[in-house]
Amino acid sequence: MTYLSTFVCAIVLFALVVLWSIVEFFIESRKKEKAGI
Repeated sequence: MTYLSTFVCAIVLFALVVLWSIVEFFIESRKKEKAGI
């Protein structure tokens, strides 16, 4: 049971990191569009 919860925590953390990377990339793209580049 302990292994399962650790595994779930690792997946959640990984998903958050991936999601954050996508959001940050999207924000940077929007900034470039507003700057006219």
